Amino acid sequence: AAVTIGPSTFWMGTRAFWMYAGAAVQTIPCSVWDIVFYDIDRVNQSKCFAGAISSFNEVFFFYPSQSGGTGECDSYVKHNVSENLWDYGKLVRSAWIDSNVIGPPLGADGSYLIQRHEEGYDNDLLPMSGVYAESGYAEISNGADMIFFDQFIPDIKSFGTNGSLNVTVFTKNYPGD
Repeated sequence: AAVTIGPSTFWMGTRAFWMYAGAAVQTIPCSVWDIVFYDIDRVNQSKCFAGAISSFNEVFFFYPSQSGGTGECDSYVKHNVSENLWDYGKLVRSAWIDSNVIGPPLGADGSYLIQRHEEGYDNDLLPMSGVYAESGYAEISNGADMIFFDQFIPDIKSFGTNGSLNVTVFTKNYPGD
């Protein structure tokens, strides 16, 4: 699974992510490596493919997961090249094309329908469901201090009517909890 953005080519190998930027081939450290490579369906790994959203400097790697159990590409891992950030999720896609003459990126879903990406704020006029974002751990010192908060002010915009947001905060008292 390989994709090129500008002068750099990125690909997903059997146990790592790689990049060639004109000088040498190098591995890309991946903060979600275990989520991808422990769940990838190795029997169907030949179906893996890559895509890009060059306007955001992002590369996607779509792969079939063992947890999905279908043998088709139902999961993705995404790397933001400029910010060196990774995320992952469940999304059925069988083909992908970056921004093009029609407009934003296009992807083919499991029902053989073409889906336009990076456009709009909802699910074809229906509320989004099953969507979430989860951060990593926040560390404030070497363990001597604790965080206390009694208010959460999200930095989001709500479009339409009856917008809602559920927030869950996970805490730990000690490392390893």
